[in-house]
Amino acid sequence: MRTETTGRHRRSLAEQTAEQLRLKGSARDLLIDYLDLKQPERPELLEEMERQTASVQIITSPWDIARSWVQWEPAFCQRLLKAIWALEGQDLAYFLFSGAQNDWEAALCRGSTLEELIGPAARMAVLACALSNRTLWWLALRLGLSGIDNPELLAQAQSLWKRRSAKGSAVLAALYLRCAPQGPDAAEMERIFSARLADDLYSAVRNVCTLEQLSEVKRYFAGNDFTRPVPEQAASAFLQAQGGSFVAEHFMSRLSGSFLLLGRLPAADRFLELCLKSAPNEVLRECLGFVRAEDVRAALPWLAERVPVGELFTQSLAGWDSAWGLFLSNEEAQALLRGLVRLLEQRQGKAVRAAMKELVGEADAGKLGFFRQLLPELTEEALHGAEEVLRSGAVDALVSAFPDPADQQLVRAFLSGETDALPRAIPHSDNFWYYSDKVDAYAAAHDDVFTARCAAVCVCGGMTALLLRVWGRGEDKAERMEKILELTERAGMSAKQGMGALTTVSEALYREEDRSACMAGAVRYLTARRDALAAELPRMAQEGSVLTRCAAIRAMGAFPDEYREEIFACAGDSSKQVREILLSLFAEHPEWADDVRGLLGSKKAADREMALEILRRWGPKPFAGELSAMLEREKSQKLAALCRDLLGLQEEEAAAPVGEQDPVKAALKGGKARKVQWLFDTPFLPVRRTDGNQAEDELLQALLVSCMDGWQENPSQSCAPFADRLNRTDLASFACEVLDRWLEQGAQSKQKWVLTFAALFGGSEAVARLKHQISEWPQNARGAIACDAVYALALSPEPEALLTVDSISRKFKFRQVKTAAGLALGEAARKLGLSPEELADRIVPDLGFGEDLSRVFSYGPRSFTVTLSPALELEVTDGSGKRLKNMPAPGKNDDPEKANEAFAAFKSLKKQLKATAAAQKLRLEQALSVNRQWSAADWEKLFVRNPVMHQFAISLIWGVYEDGALRDTFRYMEDGSFNTRDEEEYVLPQEGHIGLVHPIELSQEELEGWRQQLEDYEVEQSIEQLSRPVFRLTEEERGLRSLERFGGRMLSGLSLMGKLTTLGWYRGSVQDGGCFYEFYREDGDVGVNLSFSGCYVGDQSETVTVYDAVFYRAGTVQRGGYVYDKPEGDAVLPLADVDPRYFSEIVYQLQKATAASGECNENWREDR
Repeated sequence: MRTETTGRHRRSLAEQTAEQLRLKGSARDLLIDYLDLKQPERPELLEEMERQTASVQIITSPWDIARSWVQWEPAFCQRLLKAIWALEGQDLAYFLFSGAQNDWEAALCRGSTLEELIGPAARMAVLACALSNRTLWWLALRLGLSGIDNPELLAQAQSLWKRRSAKGSAVLAALYLRCAPQGPDAAEMERIFSARLADDLYSAVRNVCTLEQLSEVKRYFAGNDFTRPVPEQAASAFLQAQGGSFVAEHFMSRLSGSFLLLGRLPAADRFLELCLKSAPNEVLRECLGFVRAEDVRAALPWLAERVPVGELFTQSLAGWDSAWGLFLSNEEAQALLRGLVRLLEQRQGKAVRAAMKELVGEADAGKLGFFRQLLPELTEEALHGAEEVLRSGAVDALVSAFPDPADQQLVRAFLSGETDALPRAIPHSDNFWYYSDKVDAYAAAHDDVFTARCAAVCVCGGMTALLLRVWGRGEDKAERMEKILELTERAGMSAKQGMGALTTVSEALYREEDRSACMAGAVRYLTARRDALAAELPRMAQEGSVLTRCAAIRAMGAFPDEYREEIFACAGDSSKQVREILLSLFAEHPEWADDVRGLLGSKKAADREMALEILRRWGPKPFAGELSAMLEREKSQKLAALCRDLLGLQEEEAAAPVGEQDPVKAALKGGKARKVQWLFDTPFLPVRRTDGNQAEDELLQALLVSCMDGWQENPSQSCAPFADRLNRTDLASFACEVLDRWLEQGAQSKQKWVLTFAALFGGSEAVARLKHQISEWPQNARGAIACDAVYALALSPEPEALLTVDSISRKFKFRQVKTAAGLALGEAARKLGLSPEELADRIVPDLGFGEDLSRVFSYGPRSFTVTLSPALELEVTDGSGKRLKNMPAPGKNDDPEKANEAFAAFKSLKKQLKATAAAQKLRLEQALSVNRQWSAADWEKLFVRNPVMHQFAISLIWGVYEDGALRDTFRYMEDGSFNTRDEEEYVLPQEGHIGLVHPIELSQEELEGWRQQLEDYEVEQSIEQLSRPVFRLTEEERGLRSLERFGGRMLSGLSLMGKLTTLGWYRGSVQDGGCFYEFYREDGDVGVNLSFSGCYVGDQSETVTVYDAVFYRAGTVQRGGYVYDKPEGDAVLPLADVDPRYFSEIVYQLQKATAASGECNENWREDR
């Protein structure tokens, strides 16, 4: 036995491995001794390990070991494999699965083979375990299937199960009976297999049977006579309780085994017959697991007598296009199914035709397509005469998608051919998805004008999901896009209308390469029709959607000489995407230099900017003269700066004004007022100048134009000459009106300068509206414009604006917007020479309260004092000191101007206090979680002198920290003094740092002392602090690198996502099939990654299973669409290295997130 060592020492690799395998006591010591390469190998230690198998369970998470495998010495790896076999037996298969690569034997056995290391019988046991679990079938292929026809080897492997779990035992019994039905061990193998089936059936029905049913089941099993059928009541309970997926998942190896033993073992016949009634399609597919074609052909007559035809045809057919079997090819599997259906047609012809008719009525395109390939004659016969039924179903489905009766009439007329065009986009409801099978079924069987018209309706209705499902399937997205556009053309839509499909489909695709392929398909479509679209292409390039313009310009770029003028006509396009395509196109044609010189002299600033960007790509040196001339006359500060940059000149001093030109006329020179005319189609409320006279529209237009031209540079400076002339209150109302009109017209991105204008001049009302829009836009696929609104909000002079940005940067459902808020706050902090947290401290408003926490509101003859209570509520008293429920409305004896202004200020104060309190509560929660600390001076400035934070501070327990360790705890009292737990006066030290105490740092005595003091003073804490649950690392978790406390918890994906995102977590990378399998968060230097069984994006309604969580070094994992990175290797932190406070907080959050779980999957590791 291993000799214990004393004192602190570096853990050996053997010790680390034992901890990762969760071994304790003597089993741990045995493994460490056996893995010690300094000592000769001692087989007797393996024998001792085998004697402890019953009391040991390891390999709960073998991934960490598998990742490090290739770094270890071969001899260590080989000993470890032997040890795992000794301790876990055939469950070694799960370990091999975790670390297996293409050449797994070389990678894991390191110069040896599994048979050489553990013996042929043990290898066969591992193979049987792999065959018993669908996840491990591919491992069975790599292990090699040699030996499954050797009864002696199978019997030896079976003997190894006498002291281990039953996984794979039924597989070995079935394989033995197949090759040696009269062998010496046949009777024992029959007993093992029959007993396993009995256990399966009993466990399946015991929780759903009535007492009478259960009694009958028990008698059936006790008699062990499987020659008679399963009792009808038991069979009925089984069918009601178990769906097809349950049967396929839980009885997989027994299904294949029973199939091998048909006609040889009555128990197998009865079991398979029962399962076929439940889910014939899935059961048949699973039966092909490890059987050969001759086994299936021999069983076809038996199956044809027992397979329920209706269920076979109507249940899911997924999987038959890719065989699950180890011995059968896809073609063989489909041929066998075809043979079965033909036998069914011979013996149950009437039932088969009825099922096919029902299948056509279901209008399931996937099933119809499958049967058209499998049984073309039978399917065509069923489809014959059903065309009108399918067409009628498709019409009804599409019509039902539009809520407006007038739209429904228009769609029906178009689909029937009564009208030849759909002139406009029409909004659809969500219920079309439930009827989309009808459209899919017709389109799968027909390629006619009606199909084309269905596609046109989907394009006009923006039915993205249906377009992708029916016409967008397939790997070649370019080809599919061409097909959709051809259909819209056949339906009579113009090319411009049809190109709406490009926008609709592209916006729904996750991968950039798929969107690029769709664009390539659209360009190919337009290019092929150049002659027919000669006149329409230029119009599409200037008038279509952004993607339509991109496609049209690229199509014209294929014929540059023919379309040169038309391409230059697009130079002023405002879309960044379009301009990038134009720049790439111009860069390829230096022979167009004269045309670019013409753009330099254009009256349009966008044209001139494009010319400058072209010259940047070409090299500006040959155009120095033209650039100098342009610089002399350029009025735009932005373009002048670009000119100077290209010429290599430094910033010039601002030129003195020439003459006394009116700045309003100068700002509107060149017809610039037309650019904002869309806002003046209806009159605004009157806006007064500072002198009380009404401002002219020209002044307001000049203000808007100056913001439009300078919003990306220094909008406050460019707008000041006009804004300073206007009454501030009226200007705020005007800015809010401008924002409203922009929103009413669809909030177009090309006019997003309105966001900056509203933020600069709209006051607190604009801040509130922008905050609302920032929450709404991302939910409607407008995350980019929400980010722009965040950046604009950071420019607002209102105190609550930066508070809002700070709040978004800490907790927001959409990561894109949260990141933008962090960047905006960081930029504002950088300009002030502060960190973002220091800026967040400085922007906490005092809301007008004085040091006595009061604020006076004057109505003229009378006044009211508003005091901020410890509960952060407003208390109102009148001049006599009488307490009032609320601020009274102005009366007839009050000064109208003062009273109305004071009353409005009080209402605004209530809103500001609510927003400020919510934001600061969130900040303090995060400060408690991540242990943020302040210097004593900064703490006093924030929590003592600020009235709002003062009220937070007096309800909390604070700590003084030195070198990260807690030294003292204290409470800030309402009278301004400091108090200890023993209610003695405390002097705040000027050294060290101050932070919120976490209960995990306190002893039980300290915790109870502080709780008692708060109770005595009737203080209610503003955030959960002393009552906060504490979660500590368990002894079992100390050697682990993953947190498995919540592993196996099952709950709604919607609930899990809602709770976690509310707590500040984010959805992981979207992967194949539009699924994601992780949630994560990063706080400072540390991140946490939670793995689970996965959800589809947009549909989290299914039940999911939580796996484990790992802590990792923040910033080491790439995130994004179809990014497959995850925390691994040295980036993963051992649980023991995680800060206890942070560990406790994460466990607390995961407990909240999984609280709705009502059941647990104990086999989550195997199912993972």
